[in-house]
Formats: sequence, structure tokens, C-alpha cells
Amino acid sequence: MKTSLLKKYVAFASVILLLSFTILGFAVTAFMLQYFENEQKAVITKNSETFSAYCTKVMAYHNYRVQITEDELIQTVYDNFSESFDCDIFLTDASGGIMLYSSKGVEDKKYINTYLPRELISTIGLDNYYSHGNLNGFYKDDHLISISPVFNTQNGQRIIGYTATTIDYSSLYAMAYSVIRIYIFSAVIAFLLVFVIIVYSINRIVHPLKEIAGTARSFAKGSFTKKVSVYTSDEVGQLGTAFNELADYVISSENMRTSFIANVSHELKTPLTTIGGFIDGILDGTIPEADHKKYILIMYYEIKRLSRLVSSMLDLSRIDSGEVKIKLQKFNVTNLIIRTMLAFENKITDKKIDVKGLEDIPTIEVEGDSDLIHQVIYNLVENAVKFTNDGGYIQVLVTDTASNTSIEIINSGAGISPSDQKLIFDKFYKTDKSRNEDKIGMGLGLYIVKVIMQLHSGGITVSSVPNNYTSFKIWLPKQSTLPKD
Repeated sequence: MKTSLLKKYVAFASVILLLSFTILGFAVTAFMLQYFENEQKAVITKNSETFSAYCTKVMAYHNYRVQITEDELIQTVYDNFSESFDCDIFLTDASGGIMLYSSKGVEDKKYINTYLPRELISTIGLDNYYSHGNLNGFYKDDHLISISPVFNTQNGQRIIGYTATTIDYSSLYAMAYSVIRIYIFSAVIAFLLVFVIIVYSINRIVHPLKEIAGTARSFAKGSFTKKVSVYTSDEVGQLGTAFNELADYVISSENMRTSFIANVSHELKTPLTTIGGFIDGILDGTIPEADHKKYILIMYYEIKRLSRLVSSMLDLSRIDSGEVKIKLQKFNVTNLIIRTMLAFENKITDKKIDVKGLEDIPTIEVEGDSDLIHQVIYNLVENAVKFTNDGGYIQVLVTDTASNTSIEIINSGAGISPSDQKLIFDKFYKTDKSRNEDKIGMGLGLYIVKVIMQLHSGGITVSSVPNNYTSFKIWLPKQSTLPKD
């Protein structure tokens, strides 16, 4: 069964919270028990020392001629301390025999004339003694125990008795239990609050991921209209933004693919229809034999057009697949320009085009793939000749700088509108003017030119004024960063 990411994270966070609160609870309990024990230790040790000092003074007051229990104030003081500090107080002789006992303000005679464990008394010296236990079976339960000696200061420091103060250890558990109850109550409230916050926070993270998954499924079904909503700038927001960018690229690629198929189908359909129609006319006798050569010549040009289309498509495929490799070499770009212009001499003469600038071009060598650069210049010159008005001009400008070499081809004519200039380097794009005048072009030439210049780490730009001129400018870097063969 599929478990959602939200449930997994909530379960994981819940386990971590429970473990954290449990460990913290044990730590708090241990700390509180230690804290209360230290507090109670300080109390009973102080009381034991106080009682011992008091008894020592009382005996000194009586000049050690009476028993300490004969002083009426001793029992009263013991009872008051016992009730105030909730402790048991013993007064023993030097051998540990209990002479006086007070338990929470009530004197209990059953301990009188009994002894504290003698093995314990024998280990007590002149200093205070502290431990916790049952006084070697004296108590059934554990107690905190502090014992202080009572001295006869008349002849040095001779021990004449002991004062012992004890507190039931269970009272520490009661205090710790009270703290634990408060802790548990607070922990439950804190857990619920943190749980709600965690669920809300994780849901904020998971929801965009669900939306991305849903959008991806829509893409898989061929629907590209949905986008991911981005509310934050964190990693999840960046993922949503990146997904939207990917979606835009997919949409663009899909549109390009659709347009590509439509354009190729159109470009193939027209010459094939023409060729098929003329062949049918020749075969069924519709076209007279005297006109066969004329129509065969038309079919020849249509076949050449198909050949150019296939060649352009192959170039496009090689470029898009990365198969085109740049063969860097030094070559004379001036000679290349002149040879290309001579290839169009007949068309230039027929349209009475004035060619400017060739005589002023300096001899310049550039670094690049001469075959690909020839394809670029040939395409630009072909377009210039094709769209120059009769009696117009074509001007060639070559500029050599320290960083690059630029070649600009300018022609008079109808020009290109600003809206068309933005799209003119796209695949299969043809301006309205081009569609009217360029019957055999496929709209791939300038796209291929742009890619070739990018492969050379160069570039191409277009500028035009409608009904005035059009200018295409390419440039090659002086020092190419491309690897050489």
C-alpha cells in the first residue's frame, strides 16, 4: 500500500518528539531527584550540626554535671525542628544508645534505650557523617542520614554523644513525582502544539511536491497548460520555479516540434504535388508533347528544391545533435567574400545591383572553420541578392579590431519590420515579404547561420529600416577558445 510522504514525515517527526520528550523526562527526573537530595542533604546536615552545637552549649551551661536529657528545652527544640523540617531527630550517648527521639513533633518512646547501628557509630570520627540507606536495618525504607558528634569542650574535644537527623527518601520521590506530573502535562501540551506545527510545516513542503507530480502527470498525458504555483523562495520554491522553466521549455519544444512537422510537411507537399501533377499530365496526355521539356524543367527545379530542403534538414539535424565539429584553421576571409560575390555575378548583373566596398576590403586572416564560414557568407549574400530591389545596392564592410573581426553585408530594399527582426533567426520563420518573394526558401538558412556563429563563439545581429535597407553583421573572436584539431 502506498504511503504518502506527509504520513512518513509526520510519523518520523512524532517518533523523534516522543523519544526526545521521554529522554528529557528521564533527565529531568534524575536531575530533580539529585537536586532535591542535595537540598535535603544541606538541610539535615545543617540541622544535625545545629543540634550538636546546641547540645554542646547546653552541657557546657550545666557544667557537664547533669544528663543532657534533663534539660527541658532540648525536647522542645527537637520537636519544633522535627515538625518544621519534616525530619526525624535522634540524640544518643557516645555508644549510640538513643536517649531522645522526636519524629515530626511526636515523641516515640519505643526507640528510647535502643541503639543506632554500633558498627556505624564506630566509624564516625570528629567530623560530620552523611549517607542514605536504612541505617543497617534500623529503618524499613531508605532515608537520608546526617550524624554530628556532641563534644565535651571542658577537657579538649571528647565525644559524649551524637545528634542524628534523618529524612524519609520517599519524600524525595513525592517531590520528584509532583515535578514529573507537571512535566508530563507540559510535555503533552508542547507535543500537541509541536505536532500541529510539524504537520502544517510538512504539508507546506509536501503540497507543492504533490502539485509538481500532478502537473508532471498532465504533461505525460499531453496537456501543457498547467503550471506549479510558487509561494516561497526556499528550495521547494526554487524547485517549483525550475519545474515551471522546464515546463516552458517543454511547451516551447513541443510547439517547435509541431511547427517543424507542419513546415516540413508543407515544404515537401508543395513540390511533390507539383511534380506529381505534371507527371500525371505527361502520362495521360493532358500536357502536349511539345511542352514536355518545359514541364520537365519545372520538375527539375522542384526536385532541386527538395534536394536543398533535405540538405538543410540534414545540416539542421547534425547541428541539433551536436555532430558538427569545428575544424579551426587560419584562412583569408577577404578572398572568401570575393569568391562568394562572384558566384552571384549573373544575378547581380540581371538586377543591376551596385556592389560597394569590395575594393576597400583589407586582406584579413581569421581563425575558424572555412567551410562553415563560407556557408554563412554564402547564405547572407544570397539573401542580400534575393531581396535587393532592381537598381539597388549591396555594400560589404569588414572591420578588424584587437578582439574580433566583423563582416557586415548591407542591401537596399523593402527591409524587415521590427517584429520580424525578433524572430528572423528562428527555425522555419519567413517574413511576409520573404514568403512573397522567396518561393524556394525554407526559413532554415538564418537559423543555421546563427548556430554556426555560436559554435565559433561569435555572433550575428540584424538591423533594418523598412523600405530603406537591411544589414546582417557577423563577428569572429580574434583568439578562439575552441580546441584545435
